[in-house]
Amino acid sequence: MTQAAKSRTAGLICAGLVLATVAAFWPVFHAEFVNFDDMDYVFENPMVLKGMTWAGVQWSLTAIVSANWHPLTMLSHMLDVQLYGLNATGHHFTNLLLHSLNTLLVFALLRNTTGALWRSAFVAALFALHPTHVESVAWVAERKDVLSTFFGLLTLIAYARYVNDSKLNGAKAKGWYGAALLCFALGLMSKPMLVTWPFVLLLLDHWPLARTPKVEKGKWLPAVAGWRPLIIEKLPFFALTIASSAITFLSQHRAGATTGLHALSLGERAGNALVAYARYLGKNLWPTDLAAYYPHPLNWPTAYVASAAVLLIVVSGAVLWFTPRRRYLFTGWFWFVGTLVPVIGLVQVGSQSLADRYNYIPSLGLMIALVWLGAEILSRLALNTRWIAAGSLGLLALLGAMTHRQAGYWKDSETLFTHTLAVTDEGQMAYFHIGNFMAHFCLGNSLIEKGKLPEGRVHLERAREMNPTLPVIHGALASLANREGRYADAIAGYEEALKHPPTSPEVLNNLAWLLTTCPDPQFRDGTKAVQLAEQACTLTRYEKAVHIGTLAAAYAEVGRFAEAITTAQRAHDQAVRWGDQKIARRNLELMELYKAGKAFHEERPQ
Repeated sequence: MTQAAKSRTAGLICAGLVLATVAAFWPVFHAEFVNFDDMDYVFENPMVLKGMTWAGVQWSLTAIVSANWHPLTMLSHMLDVQLYGLNATGHHFTNLLLHSLNTLLVFALLRNTTGALWRSAFVAALFALHPTHVESVAWVAERKDVLSTFFGLLTLIAYARYVNDSKLNGAKAKGWYGAALLCFALGLMSKPMLVTWPFVLLLLDHWPLARTPKVEKGKWLPAVAGWRPLIIEKLPFFALTIASSAITFLSQHRAGATTGLHALSLGERAGNALVAYARYLGKNLWPTDLAAYYPHPLNWPTAYVASAAVLLIVVSGAVLWFTPRRRYLFTGWFWFVGTLVPVIGLVQVGSQSLADRYNYIPSLGLMIALVWLGAEILSRLALNTRWIAAGSLGLLALLGAMTHRQAGYWKDSETLFTHTLAVTDEGQMAYFHIGNFMAHFCLGNSLIEKGKLPEGRVHLERAREMNPTLPVIHGALASLANREGRYADAIAGYEEALKHPPTSPEVLNNLAWLLTTCPDPQFRDGTKAVQLAEQACTLTRYEKAVHIGTLAAAYAEVGRFAEAITTAQRAHDQAVRWGDQKIARRNLELMELYKAGKAFHEERPQ
């Protein structure tokens, strides 16, 4: 095949990959935002809602959003708002565009480093169409996944060019090394998942770049020593990894997202990590019953942990045994194992035991190992290439159909969490109730947002039955009661929420507002409202304009109008600073009322 023919074939493959990806993920074009982090990243984030501004750029460089520092991700959301406003289709399009580009980059990376056209294409197709990748693409808040992977793959491509050019042109090679380092930094600024990337570079050195020494029988030490210059070469990458890891840990610790050893012991973490590896492996091979949330069991049965440990040891041992003859197995398997380390749960962030989004990057290593091994086996069997092609296309069609169906579950919050409840069997072990609680809670809120108050109340009450001491559920039911004009129930619900730690500033604020502005005067208590509002403002360091505005209203209710005016002005200024024009205008209106010596009271719901 001539070079021109090869280029045409590669071009057709790229077009096919993009078309297949768009077809599989087509349902995302009809999807809404979901009430599962999308509000923090987009539709309730005042800075993001302003679009692309210089103030937003400055804010993104220091802001901690959902316990993470990822300025490039936040800038991408601002750019989306600038382009599409709050049209969810546009935001989903950007995610799908990045996933499509990542697919092409996977193809380019493998083709350029191995020269294997069809194997590279098949790995790229698996990456494009695998159902576990739906969460990373269909969830707007997971922009960080597809964006960081985009820069991560560019890092690997630039590094491969550096290795190739270092044999021919030292000056040009340095340029590619610098490009790789820059792309790596941009990737870390999108999501710290890439902290393992220096190790991935070393895996690429082993295969397919073949820069590591061969292991001769009984001579492991000389081979290990041969890795030393390769490690030294990557010290700048390791420096960025250390810096990103430190920033991430401090950000998550400050936000209270990390779980201490008092809540989850080292043994419990290790047990879940072993089982999670086995479950990730299973979901890659048999991707069914995928859910938005997999709860942490705290204690896995010993048999599960032991079986998972045996599986990992056996597979790793087999990979090491065959490594001298099949280097791709070492690179692929330890890519899968190694890139999962930051999210495997040894440092527990959140309450999940695993997540589909965490499989986005690690799955690629597994796909590489399996495709190259499968191609070797099939070549030895000397099967008809037409049958192999038909079987491969059939597998891809099946995965594409499964992905299309899974993407449809992300249509909206109601559909997503109804599906989560459907695949989470309450008859199984008790820890599944944690996942069901979350699903009932999110589904209830989604129904209430759509005006289906009775249906939403049913799910919130079910969530309360599952976890009666969680403040957020009492607060949600209290807010619903307030919306329905059941003020006594609302006050009782907020007070119940405040009995259980941690104390929520939002609950304090909502109760203070109700006691200040209730349409029914018998439920007003300005003195208590001032105490609650001051506590909410203190807990949030007087940074939330809505809390400051509540305090101003409480001051007015007890006749402290001078303080009400200055506090309302402070709320206005803070709202302007955060770009929340609605809150800013509201406080200006209320300020005029306070200047007239009047307090503000809500009207009764119709």
